[in-house]
Amino acid sequence: MTSKRIILGALCAFAVACGGDDKPDPAARHFDYGAPVAPTYYEQSAAEQGEYMLSDGAAYRTSDDPLVAESAGGSLPSLPDSLGATMFGGDGGVTYAAPGVSKGFAATLGGLTVSPQALGDGFDDPTCVTLVPGRITYDHCTMTGLDVMSIGVNGWMGRTGDVIAWDLDTTMTMADVDFTMTTVMAASGSVTITASTIAGQARTDISASGNADGMRFRMGYTTLADLDLTYQPEPAFCVTGGTLEVRRVWTERMAGMPTDGEYADQGVKLTWTGCGVVQVARSR
Repeated sequence: MTSKRIILGALCAFAVACGGDDKPDPAARHFDYGAPVAPTYYEQSAAEQGEYMLSDGAAYRTSDDPLVAESAGGSLPSLPDSLGATMFGGDGGVTYAAPGVSKGFAATLGGLTVSPQALGDGFDDPTCVTLVPGRITYDHCTMTGLDVMSIGVNGWMGRTGDVIAWDLDTTMTMADVDFTMTTVMAASGSVTITASTIAGQARTDISASGNADGMRFRMGYTTLADLDLTYQPEPAFCVTGGTLEVRRVWTERMAGMPTDGEYADQGVKLTWTGCGVVQVARSR
């Protein structure tokens, strides 16, 4: 199966970086940075990608379009790992695409009149989704019957005034003749978006374990995005100042694994000094 080959290929990169009992507190890990310099191609791409994803979050303030709100629901939880994958390397980042999550966020942000059962379409039990004004909750939602894969979702997303917050766990289990894997993706965060500022933190914790062609593996890392930005909404969204720091900290390692390159604990700090003008400082 093509999808299986893709996943196995990604695991090859992690195979030497699996296991271990050392589990530091990722949020407590901070870095010293060198002097800011002009971004590389990939760093510039990450900065533009971050602006694009943040524009989705800011757009809800001036639009009642449910599609705009749905984009925000997909972009904000995915922000840390998407930027981390671009700047640090890895498996390409996490797309937070659990069934009904973005659609549910559209309901909470866009003020839609949608029944929880409609939002729960695709889950084994649609009533696992609870919707109240400003908040959607997933209570042991499962989705099976996906060939070799099953998905489970727990947690919530919501908005109170200018604050968008979420705490979501998605578990994906795959089982085939010579391949098993369980991946847990935990996305949490709280971001305050005003008419001109974006501040807060988003976090993605990823862990995976299983067996591929007789080789057992375990791995885990956390990516954090700390935001303290100003922006202009018109004529087009643009970050005008402030910082966006992205940190990746490994939480499960195997003895002897590389600690440099994409396997290093590391951080990158993007600093905007004007619309589209960004400098980058890397951890040292």
